[in-house]
Amino acid sequence: TARAIDLQEVTVNPVVITELLKVAIKTSSDKMQQPVMLSGYYREVVKTDTSISKYADGLLDYYIERDKKNRIDVAAVVKQSRVKELKLEDEDKFDGLESKIPITRLAEFISPSTSFILDSNQFSNYEYKLRETEGERSILIVSFQPKPNSSMPLYKGTILIDKTTDLILGINYAFYPTTNVKTIKSLSMLGIKLNLTDRRTIVKYSMEKDKYFPVYIFVSGKISIESKKLNQTNELKSEFITSDYSDHSQTKPRELFNKKYLYQNGNKFSSDFWKSLKINPNTLQEENFLKD
Repeated sequence: TARAIDLQEVTVNPVVITELLKVAIKTSSDKMQQPVMLSGYYREVVKTDTSISKYADGLLDYYIERDKKNRIDVAAVVKQSRVKELKLEDEDKFDGLESKIPITRLAEFISPSTSFILDSNQFSNYEYKLRETEGERSILIVSFQPKPNSSMPLYKGTILIDKTTDLILGINYAFYPTTNVKTIKSLSMLGIKLNLTDRRTIVKYSMEKDKYFPVYIFVSGKISIESKKLNQTNELKSEFITSDYSDHSQTKPRELFNKKYLYQNGNKFSSDFWKSLKINPNTLQEENFLKD
């Protein structure tokens, strides 16, 4: 039966996405207790042009805490490792510029606020859109990309936020070249010109038994190298899959890995540790590189 019904007045306030992000960043940072210990599987691969030149993986413990100046301090323990690298001509000249990958690099993403994408000072450089998933768990998906005519290197990607807890569940972004900015960074030294042409970061967080921690961290990048005798592109990628997490105060063991690169630990494994883990398998190219 048709009839008229008087409804109470309702005020609908628009969602300010940047304010939503600020709340999520603070909530996530407060939830992330430190010091912490992350245990898991680490893997990295370096390609020179299209050929693999370096491969390393291992079982690691990361001991992470903030120092008195609020900087993240990372110490590592290598339980097992498998490494292989080919020495290339002129490599020593740019080896310090991450033709290898520092072993503590990934652990620096322990907290979402570590990512410069979530630096509120950068918000004015981006355009944001918001949508919500439907289902038992409401997830807010914030997508972003650089504003037109930007004159600085910026990124395009998404941020996932749990609507109920305001915790950040994922960050996924990659360099977004524009008409004005083709590379992230350029550097010239010793007759060699280096251009950082690409960078991608993926971090996934989980909330289990009132513990909030990263379960997966992935970082990749590309560096073009030019000189009178050299013209090549290095592609670097590394990932860490967490198997165990502890947010209690940890006493660092005495036998810390005090080298910069995992290759310096050598082949030290007592079992085929990579076969018993729930990880994405190596590509055929990676498997062939390890066999040769």
